[in-house]
Amino acid sequence: MAGNIIPAIATTNAITAGVVVMHAFKALAGEYEKCKSVYMRNTLNPQNYLLAPEKMIQPPNPKCYVCAPKPQVCLQVDTSKLTVKELRDDVLIKTLNMIDPDVMLESKGIIVISSEEGETDCNNNKKLDELYIKQRVEVQDADEEDDDDLLLIEDDETEDATAAAPSTSNATNLKRKPADNVAGEGCSKKAKIDDSDDDLIMIEEDD
Repeated sequence: MAGNIIPAIATTNAITAGVVVMHAFKALAGEYEKCKSVYMRNTLNPQNYLLAPEKMIQPPNPKCYVCAPKPQVCLQVDTSKLTVKELRDDVLIKTLNMIDPDVMLESKGIIVISSEEGETDCNNNKKLDELYIKQRVEVQDADEEDDDDLLLIEDDETEDATAAAPSTSNATNLKRKPADNVAGEGCSKKAKIDDSDDDLIMIEEDD
């Protein structure tokens, strides 16, 4: 079987590369209306085409994090139940496909999640509200050039924290929580993460 896999991969890659190059020519010529999605069928269609383009260009999906005009995911959870470890593993890594997320509560200088192994393990079992992540809090990707929100966390005490599924939202008018002094437990410190290969996200409370 292994002998058949390698030629199949090479053939598929060649077909995909060919379609990409043809679309690149159209883009360079300014013929964007001709850059339609192309699908490879298992069998020939009635017109004897194996590669079938769509009839028209599909508009961006407003609920898609990649192509939405304001990419934002709204996570409605009970912040008194959801732990930092669940936020990292279930939301940031499994759902948003981050590799090594860094989460920082900028207003209080608290590193909530660090990509450095063991640096914030003391936060794993803490609930979000123990680290002042409550009410409506923005989580932003600090590596992005714009100010689009990556994640909006809303407190919902009526929902099961682990069962709430992220969905896209364009919520605004966020409230700022009072800046209380941080209790002197382990992992709170002011820091700046400069590793561009990591997913660094900042949590900010809007004025």
